Amino acid sequence: MRYDLSGQWEIRLPDGRVKKDGFLPGSLDENKVGDPDRVAKAWHPDIEDRSGEDTEFSDIDSRITTRLTRNYTYEGPAEFSRVFDGEVREGKRYYLHIERTRAASAFVDGRKAPCTAYGLSTPTVFDLTGLLHKGSVIKLVTDNTYPGMPYRDITFSSAATDETQTNWNGAIGEIFVEEKDACRI
Repeated sequence: MRYDLSGQWEIRLPDGRVKKDGFLPGSLDENKVGDPDRVAKAWHPDIEDRSGEDTEFSDIDSRITTRLTRNYTYEGPAEFSRVFDGEVREGKRYYLHIERTRAASAFVDGRKAPCTAYGLSTPTVFDLTGLLHKGSVIKLVTDNTYPGMPYRDITFSSAATDETQTNWNGAIGEIFVEEKDACRI
């Protein structure tokens, strides 16, 4: 059995400047969270106008046509929380599946869930068995600074550049809790 978790989630940034309702699957960009992506605050500083001179075009938010232009940018951890309203049965195991996310961790009622499968290009899976019950708060923390991973190798690859798919943050694929038998092959 699957419990679909797509829909409304509470979004928080650790610096406290954002706490709002949003949705998953989705990115922070789609949820209008982060800093406006303007030429003066370009994601890749190599395309900024470094002359320092004010011109008649200084205040224009010109879009950059050589890359994907985001509405909002944010780099760092982001928290997504919601209440689990499914039934939890004895003798079953429960796994949280998240597709298309960045570095991620999951918590149930404040307790960290062990990760059983992880990859930037494969679904991330957390074992919620023994932690989850009806009414539990599931918190997903995604982080596009890739703690413990080679940041520059990732952000300058096709997985995260603004010329390909951007260094978005969130979970943009399926997200669900799967119930499985305790004994299975």
